[in-house]
Amino acid sequence: MELFILVTGLVFLLLFWLTGEGRVWTWRAGLEVTFLGLATALAYILWDRAMRKGDIVFVAACSYFTPLLSTLLSCLYLQVTAGASLWVGCLLIVAGSLLSWMAVSDRETPTAH
Repeated sequence: MELFILVTGLVFLLLFWLTGEGRVWTWRAGLEVTFLGLATALAYILWDRAMRKGDIVFVAACSYFTPLLSTLLSCLYLQVTAGASLWVGCLLIVAGSLLSWMAVSDRETPTAH
């Protein structure tokens, strides 16, 4: 895995040199990178903890809300309006996850008397 990360970094560095694209760092860009890094780390830590100590099926089903939430937050932050087909796709993913969660979740089974 470390080799893959190293190769990826070297490829991006090579592409940077070949394209001659300039670098401009602002305080805002630095804060955005820092926030996204911390948010990603926190999300992974919480997800890992929930998978270890929570209801795995429920956590996995909730994971399918990620496309809907990320689309919503991206549209708000970037101040863009998403098309109807994108929202329909997100809702279909969420509906599919809810259906699969309901199909495998524990239900009370009636006891035979």
